[in-house]
Amino acid sequence: MIVGSHPHLLQKFSYVTSKDGRKVPVAYSLGNFCSNLAQLALNRYNIILNAELTKENNKVAVANIDYTPCCILSEASEGQFIIAPTRQTEGLSQEETDLLNEADKAIQKIIGGEIKPD
Repeated sequence: MIVGSHPHLLQKFSYVTSKDGRKVPVAYSLGNFCSNLAQLALNRYNIILNAELTKENNKVAVANIDYTPCCILSEASEGQFIIAPTRQTEGLSQEETDLLNEADKAIQKIIGGEIKPD
């Protein structure tokens, strides 16, 4: 499994084939959890990658993989931000709910749909 993180922007998810024929999951960047760069609207989108790993005969394999889409809603105080899963809108304002719905659609497009292997 390959997980990147530096660009501060959510990037696509894909699989690459290793020399021995294994499909290796690649998350090029999980997004931006540490800051909200005002000049880039897309940096509000991020995901929590959930991966279940198994080990058998000293070999590790990805047994199950999915993600939780999230969005930076706002700055709570200097240097701290409110990040919410896009599908948990209970108790939020209509403006926040609309932002999360928009983020959810954008995240699916960026990620490239399902992240399950073929």
